Order: sequence, then structure tokens, then C-alpha cells
Amino acid sequence: MSRTKHYEWDIETLDPESLDIIDHDHRDKLTELLDWKQSIVSFDIVLVCDIWDSDRGLIERLHWYPEHDLESEFNNGKPVPKRFITEFNKVWRGAQ
Repeated sequence: MSRTKHYEWDIETLDPESLDIIDHDHRDKLTELLDWKQSIVSFDIVLVCDIWDSDRGLIERLHWYPEHDLESEFNNGKPVPKRFITEFNKVWRGAQ
């Protein structure tokens, strides 16, 4: 039994009135979502971490909403790896 983690960025398109998620797009690099940022009125950016077990498949899915989370923690309280915090600050905030 071995475990692996897979990280990817997700841009969630939100309904401007209800804020329900109506679409989303996953990418390995945050830079690949910059074009979406210019064309979507209401959205959230999310770092998703899937934890896979070789015997059982997907065992946990973690989320981090960097624009809403000042603690830099996933939804289970575990810290977000610094490389993703750096990427968000450089790529996403740098493009504002």
C-alpha cells in the first residue's frame, strides 16, 4: 500500500447571484488559468490535493481557497506546501 498526492489548481466559475459553482477547470500550473481570470465575472481559485492509495483509490480530497484563507491551510487544517503559496502570490496576485 503506497500513497501519493496529486495537486492541481481549479478555477470555479460562480453564478453571480447565487454564488453556486456552475463550471470549473483544472490545471497543473496556475499560469494556465490567467486567461480565465480576465473573462469570468465571478469565480474562486482553489488548490485541490487528492490523496491516492494504491489499493483503495482516492482516499481524501483537500481544498485551499487562497483568497479566503489567511492561514494557508487545507480544509482539514494541514498546511499548504509553501511552493503553492509562493506560486499563488507570484502568478495570481502579481497579475492583478
